[in-house]
Amino acid sequence: MKQTPLKPRGKRSREREKGLAKFKREHPRPDVCEKCGQAPDWRGLRVHHMTKRSQLGDESEDNLKWLCGRCHSKEHGIKEVTPHGA
Repeated sequence: MKQTPLKPRGKRSREREKGLAKFKREHPRPDVCEKCGQAPDWRGLRVHHMTKRSQLGDESEDNLKWLCGRCHSKEHGIKEVTPHGA
């Protein structure tokens, strides 16, 4: 089977990856959501950008926070999703 070659990443993409990695090192994943204070649901905790990257938000400490799946979906205007069979 022929493999598709990996697309080279640009400088900006590498900088974002480094910024996220630094945030995750300096701010370990908490046990509860920073917004609602509840334990995460089946989706776990995710790093959320307060100012979207598309709106020139960066990976600075002030722009990132840990949110549970419920709060992260709400922040992005996504309807509540339930696991299959629940």
